[in-house]
Amino acid sequence: MAPIDFGGSAAPLEFLLLVFAGWVNRRQREVVEYLQEENRVVCASSSATVACGSPMTSAAGLRRRAERSAAAS
Repeated sequence: MAPIDFGGSAAPLEFLLLVFAGWVNRRQREVVEYLQEENRVVCASSSATVACGSPMTSAAGLRRRAERSAAAS
């Protein structure tokens, strides 16, 4: 496949793409940090151990629920 000719230098387009990618990455990190902190606050203020458990606990709970629903069918 032949490279696309942008009629000269593609540097300005590459620069804009890098700036946009950096902005999206930074925004995404901010959202993830916010959601993690919100999860910590909810877990600390409630007794919901299922939602606040480790991923293994949650996966085990999902597996048990799936086994129960399969057995009930």
